[in-house]
Amino acid sequence: MKRHTATIGMFDGVHSGHRHLLESLKRTAAAEGTAPLVVTMDRHPLATLRPELTPPLLMEASERISALRAIVPDVVEVPFTPEMSRLTAGEFITMLRERYGVESLHLGFNHRFGSDRLTTHRQYAEAGAAAGVRVTIATEYRTPDGRAVNSSAIRRSLSHFATVMEGIEMLGHPYLIRGRVVHGRSVGREIGFPTANIEPHS
Repeated sequence: MKRHTATIGMFDGVHSGHRHLLESLKRTAAAEGTAPLVVTMDRHPLATLRPELTPPLLMEASERISALRAIVPDVVEVPFTPEMSRLTAGEFITMLRERYGVESLHLGFNHRFGSDRLTTHRQYAEAGAAAGVRVTIATEYRTPDGRAVNSSAIRRSLSHFATVMEGIEMLGHPYLIRGRVVHGRSVGREIGFPTANIEPHS
């Protein structure tokens, strides 16, 4: 089995903070003599735990996987089932070691996982050590003007016209909307250039 240094997460949007983590993962894996591996979920955890609270996603699943593989070719998509949600952090890390040969886990600076709700980096390091896996933590990424980057902040920015460009800056790449062109109020004729009304895919 191939020896891996892995990171885990939903990676919705594969935004600039995610890209910072993935580049850090590749450097860490190279230093440890292992192959980098991205472990992601097939759905947002809330879709299993609290469906009514599931946020709108920034990317369709296929686009997210393709964007991840463009940075780290080895990507594993894990079904986030009710059984998976009940695993403690240590049990999840043990599963990664046994199933995917993970020897080292490189986490985002604020990433949390496991039903036992660990809160500190030291606790994750101890859970990893008990499972025979080294745990390291990536540094935080912020925009040049000092803003924290996360998928929730990007969703908020993209939902308001005045802050769309801030959202795109945090994403680090253009935002794509898929949908069907529909008839609108024909405002484009009044302002001198054509417009398109998009009904997004649900």
